Amino acid sequence: MKIRQTRLSRDLSLAGLCALMVAGNPAMAQQASRPADSVFTLGTVNVSGAQESDAQKAESRIDREQIQLLELNDVGQALQLVPGVQYMAPGGSGGNPNRHESQIKLRGFSLREVPIFMDGVPVYIPYDGYSDLGRFTTADVSSIQVAKGYSSVMYGHNTMGGVINIVSMRPRSELDVDAMAGFGSGGMQELSANVGTLQDRWYLQAGVSYRKREYPVTSG
Repeated sequence: MKIRQTRLSRDLSLAGLCALMVAGNPAMAQQASRPADSVFTLGTVNVSGAQESDAQKAESRIDREQIQLLELNDVGQALQLVPGVQYMAPGGSGGNPNRHESQIKLRGFSLREVPIFMDGVPVYIPYDGYSDLGRFTTADVSSIQVAKGYSSVMYGHNTMGGVINIVSMRPRSELDVDAMAGFGSGGMQELSANVGTLQDRWYLQAGVSYRKREYPVTSG
């Protein structure tokens, strides 16, 4: 009987202590007396977005604005902007002096392991697999996409070192005309013209470019 009275007295003491604490703190008393429906409920914020694939994360892109700003005349020169690319000028060290072609290496891989595409269509050189990047002028190039190492399976086989995809320009209006003429040292001559039309369901683009240099220019 004494044990029950002792427990009851303890419970009453704790209840009285809690009541004194609530009464002594107006904020706690106000919260205790506030009805449940008056409590503000913070809304839920949902954030969604498209996740890039591993192949997209490994890609680099060269826009036409960069090409025009730096006056890069061919694809080989433009690829110098991509980290991990080693550019070899025609006849220079590391290039092909016998054929006087410009080449690159992407993370140590030559063009045999890094195929070139034009708007997704592969460019093949049956002789030895090396393409002269100096023959691809940037007069009608919209952008250059470079996938280093890991690339999409849509590009097919022989992509051990990566992929280079050259995207051509598209007309932006019903009559889109672009022309350029230039001259430089070493007997260099440059001419290019692009004409296109953009309609509701189709477009048409035609272009021609010409670039010639009599002899290379060496410093010193």
